[in-house]
Amino acid sequence: MDRIISQNMKKLTVGVILSLLALASAMDAGAQERAAWTAAPVVSPEKNGDQITFRIKAPNAERVTFNGSWMSFMENPEMTRNADGVWEYTVSGLEPDLYQYTFNVDGVTIADPNCLNHVRDGASYRTWIAVKGEDEPAPYEFESSTRHGKLEKVWYDASVYGKQRRLSVYLPYGYEESDGKYPVFYLQHGGGGDEEAWPTLGRICELMDYMIERGLCKPMVVVMPNCNPVVAASHEVTLPDRNPENMADPDFAEGISHVKSMYTDIIPFVESHYKVLTGKENRAIAGLSMGGIYTLNLTQMRPDLFDYIGVLSMGTTPEKKAVDQLTPVKDAGYKLYYVCCGESDIAWSNAERLLAGLNELDMDYVYYGDVPGHQWETWRKCVLDLAPRLFK
Repeated sequence: MDRIISQNMKKLTVGVILSLLALASAMDAGAQERAAWTAAPVVSPEKNGDQITFRIKAPNAERVTFNGSWMSFMENPEMTRNADGVWEYTVSGLEPDLYQYTFNVDGVTIADPNCLNHVRDGASYRTWIAVKGEDEPAPYEFESSTRHGKLEKVWYDASVYGKQRRLSVYLPYGYEESDGKYPVFYLQHGGGGDEEAWPTLGRICELMDYMIERGLCKPMVVVMPNCNPVVAASHEVTLPDRNPENMADPDFAEGISHVKSMYTDIIPFVESHYKVLTGKENRAIAGLSMGGIYTLNLTQMRPDLFDYIGVLSMGTTPEKKAVDQLTPVKDAGYKLYYVCCGESDIAWSNAERLLAGLNELDMDYVYYGDVPGHQWETWRKCVLDLAPRLFK
């Protein structure tokens, strides 16, 4: 009997010890969890006057770099690690605008986990930061206007592709109540983008609201197609497992299918579903980067469609001749040929070839070069300069 009691006491003692150990472990885990929740949060970005500090906590990282959209693609300055394992980078003097940035932690590029303002640019995700002016709201801000237009996402039958594809369509304030018709501005994105690019990254609705409310440009419908040959709509809609676009595909590089679909499917759809004016004098076309190539190819093939043409951060590629691309436009007649590209842009050599061709053919054009590089800060400025010139 004594032996049985002794064994039971041992079992009880072991059980109590294990219970106490489990309780201690749980209390320690809870303390750690509470410490994590109550620890001082990493503030990023943090603005102090004209300085902005970006931070990310990565105590075990060996190297962390930073890239902002105001920098070149290859510029990746080192961030500095403090005693708490938080890496920092500070900039100053940014002009009022919207900017994007990312961190690279030991070779992995990520958005800022401490900031909610994430945006998709093609297949990559970056973080927004708004640098606001001291006076009135900037054109890209929602608060810059009191009357706002409407953005529609619509599907149309694309016979060229044999399936439906999607457009983003901006309708100016008062469109639904108006008995009148509007001119149309067809606006194309760049490589890797889609029909979401201009509304989100380009802030086209805010820019158009700003200009129209102030009488800086005519009220117009803005049509933003998805130009990519494979994906029928933005990634959020089609849910691909990976980026399916092949930039080496001639259909992607030259926009063969999209160019044909513009005059076969998109323009007829817009003119049969919206209150818009017809005829080339009521149509404008522009595109950035890859969309600029598509603009050149479309207007060469169908110079009868547009009186207003804009090529943004792009021009004639080395494989082609500017004179060949421009001669049909000159022969058909036009009202505005607009080129926007800064000398620091990666597409500047292409723009130079285009400008040389315009000069060789003695064609009238407007050149706007007071812009930064190959980035959305440039293309928003392009629209602010281009839209007031349309439909005069």
